[in-house]
Amino acid sequence: MTLEPAADGARRLHRCTLMTLEPATDGARRLHRCALMTLEPAADGARRLHRCALMTLEPAADGAQRLHRCALMTLEPAADGAQKLHRCALMTLEPATDGAQRLHLCALMTLESATDGAQRLHRCALMTVEPAADGAQRLHRCALMTLEPAADDAQRLHRCALMTLEPAADGAQRLHRCALMTLEPATDGAQRLHRCALMTLEPATDGAQRLHRCALMTLETATDGAQRLHRCALTTL
Repeated sequence: MTLEPAADGARRLHRCTLMTLEPATDGARRLHRCALMTLEPAADGARRLHRCALMTLEPAADGAQRLHRCALMTLEPAADGAQKLHRCALMTLEPATDGAQRLHLCALMTLESATDGAQRLHRCALMTVEPAADGAQRLHRCALMTLEPAADDAQRLHRCALMTLEPAADGAQRLHRCALMTLEPATDGAQRLHRCALMTLEPATDGAQRLHRCALMTLETATDGAQRLHRCALTTL
């Protein structure tokens, strides 16, 4: 804790660092490094919390090492006096059951106020690399969960995308891209599911590549209260 005056007469808390080395229950050592809590005044008199980082190295049950890196909690005021939470990132490296390594990268939870006083959750992304049963690697990328208020106080879920790269039985690679699940309210209070698209790239038996594009499952309410499924299209190239 270093406390020093700012040019405007306020007080700033800077450069709080912690390194702790402690024994684990299995006799191994755990390393905790933490740079924490730079608190400084904003131009509007509010307080901003910056640059909270944590790195933890700890043993896994199988004797391997797990690395946890986490950059957390930049809290700053919004123009309307609300608080915005930015740039929360997590990287975890952990062993898989077959001795390989799995990499999890996750950027999470930007929470900001909307002009109507509601809260919006933006830009939640996940990338996972994991081994496949045949020793290859599978790449999973997922951008998820933008939740924002609608004009009628309902909630809309937007822009959920998934890309998966996995090996095919013949040793080739298959690319799966999927944009899924835009859920929004209809004027009659029901829910509509829109714009579910899938693109799959896979090898053909002659060594060529086939592209499958599929737009699926627009579900909307009919005037009689039933459900109708519309606009299901498939294009194979």
